[in-house]
Amino acid sequence: MIPKDLNDTIKVSSWLRKHWEEESTLYILLVIILIGGLYLAFQTDFQTIPQAITLTELAVIAFVMVCLSVGWHVSRKPHVTSKDKIGIAIAISCETKKERQRLKSDFVKSFSDEIRRGNHQHFDVVELSEYHAGQLSSHDKAQYYQKITGAHLIIFGQCRIRMHEGKPT
Repeated sequence: MIPKDLNDTIKVSSWLRKHWEEESTLYILLVIILIGGLYLAFQTDFQTIPQAITLTELAVIAFVMVCLSVGWHVSRKPHVTSKDKIGIAIAISCETKKERQRLKSDFVKSFSDEIRRGNHQHFDVVELSEYHAGQLSSHDKAQYYQKITGAHLIIFGQCRIRMHEGKPT
């Protein structure tokens, strides 16, 4: 899927941002790099590639694929709390991007400001990504994330807008 105009580019980048932390995205991108690299290297029929490919060209394609894999793994890791601070992780999943932004500005920022007021050197408040927040569906998962983030407290759950007494709440 090569973007042909600005709208396609925006759609592709939006899709990548939304699905970046999913494993399927890594596999899709690796296949695109492999096929695209082979096509760019030869710009010929794919049947002639086994006879024409050099070790250097194969190494360059493999290097790009390894760099993408390492970058993907590093970018999706949750923030780790400093050893000398009290870690608080917030992992609340939302249904829409608008809800996520509202939660971030209304709850997470206010909570962080209040916790850090006068004690900024003692606390580390971390907000987990939407992907990781969506993974927290049980206490076992919360304990797993507590362990990998080093947080002392995890606030997790779901934020949803529902109709209550005729009003979205």
